[in-house]
Amino acid sequence: LTQGNPEDQSNYMGPVIDQGAFDKIMSYIEIGKEEGKLMTGGEGDSSKGFFIKPTVFADLAPDARLMQEEIFGPVVGFTKAKDFDHALEIANNTEYGLTGAVITQNREHI
Repeated sequence: LTQGNPEDQSNYMGPVIDQGAFDKIMSYIEIGKEEGKLMTGGEGDSSKGFFIKPTVFADLAPDARLMQEEIFGPVVGFTKAKDFDHALEIANNTEYGLTGAVITQNREHI
């Protein structure tokens, strides 16, 4: 995914809004490195804007902070579920209205 000036149509993603957002998101990335496995991203550059590479974490516990708190940045975490009902339990086990998804090959679960 290309990052840069959002006025340039060739860029997919622009910077986060300000230094405060940048610092908060980068602190969550550090938390994620302790809680799960960094798959890609995890880097930021505030020298010419507040750019953070899209970041993916795997192997997070359902109660990990990255799974429970709103980050408002280009960070996503994944956890595994035992079965479909467990996946719904995980998705619904947050005090926030976070975006969640169930990825399945079973059409009955869609």
